[in-house]
Amino acid sequence: MPTTPPSNNPPRIANRLRAGPAGLLYVPYSFLIPINTFYDDEDDVDTRGLDLELRTLDGLELPPDYWAYFNKTSQTVAGIPLAFLALGPATFVLEARDSAGLVTRLAFTILINFNFLTTTNTLVQTFDVDFSSFNSDSTQKADLVERLSSGAGVQQDLMLVQSFTSGSVRLLWSIATESSSDCDKIHEALDRMESPNGTPTPQFVSIMGPFPPVGSIEVTRSGLCAVTPPTV
Repeated sequence: MPTTPPSNNPPRIANRLRAGPAGLLYVPYSFLIPINTFYDDEDDVDTRGLDLELRTLDGLELPPDYWAYFNKTSQTVAGIPLAFLALGPATFVLEARDSAGLVTRLAFTILINFNFLTTTNTLVQTFDVDFSSFNSDSTQKADLVERLSSGAGVQQDLMLVQSFTSGSVRLLWSIATESSSDCDKIHEALDRMESPNGTPTPQFVSIMGPFPPVGSIEVTRSGLCAVTPPTV
């Protein structure tokens, strides 16, 4: 007598995700999808055991030059909201797929707010990378900035990434400063990235990997940090 195979259901929404944490214009963004968002009863796995995809509200793949991208391995939404077009709420659709290929979809929003962080400095750095391919790939931009954060010793939430322009890749960025004591961060970052003769330090070159720095760093200080620290 034939037996009825057990039914298989798509992953269920265990905890509805309505919005990711808000971000700021020019500040690198990162949001890890909570582990308890989905659960699949047949596979007995939580979110980390499911195959996730991030799509537009229309169900399309995110364009490669869009400010945000999705890292499937880490299940993280990341990116750098550079343009004013990134301001405001954006709605995404998160797809969770189980081992049988059954899919559950969940819509959520990410809000990018205007940035009122104070900046008293501007750093311009050049990296020997093909600009055309770099500029159309949000993952490369995020990778460069993550490496720069490590190389400069500056937390990403204190970095204001203002523009990428051609000439290899020229990055204009700032370190957020709220008081004169924060000005030391600029000096410390420069010491980590640049030798006294104006060339990149070996450690910084190693950290930047596929984005080799070239030339000296152009630095402009203003306001509280206008005075250049004395040379020791």
